[in-house]
Amino acid sequence: MYYVIGSRGQFLLDSIKGSDGSYYSSFEPDSGAYNVSDEDNILGPPDGQCAIVGGDIFWGDEFSGYIYFTNPNNWKGITVITTRIIGDFCGPPGSPEPDGYVDYWDLLYFAQRWHTDPSDTNWDSRCDLAEEDDYVDYWDLLVFAKNWHIGEPP
Repeated sequence: MYYVIGSRGQFLLDSIKGSDGSYYSSFEPDSGAYNVSDEDNILGPPDGQCAIVGGDIFWGDEFSGYIYFTNPNNWKGITVITTRIIGDFCGPPGSPEPDGYVDYWDLLYFAQRWHTDPSDTNWDSRCDLAEEDDYVDYWDLLVFAKNWHIGEPP
């Protein structure tokens, strides 16, 4: 038996937990363009290190990406664990940790990193959302905008 997790946009996947309480330890990512970026990040229990599922399709609700994997322990169901929201960089001033909601404060944070790359002192790789091209640009802004007001307001 296989499980498939599909996406109509990008989301961050921390881990996959089975109905018996064990965590998935391996999977076979799709070899297509819309894929999980770093499969090693979803091994074992949640640790806040996330893999990106979904690709560079930004218009409407098009199908964007998937992963598939075998059922390791005859699970009857799975729980997909996401611990972060794409575009949630921080909370209000004085709160450097993400607050679970993509809002004005995140937009300010993102804007301060506009057109930066790793050679800039204010570079933050979390703002390189669309492609890991080491540059914060228009394509990253599209991903950020698609996630606007995702999450629960604090």
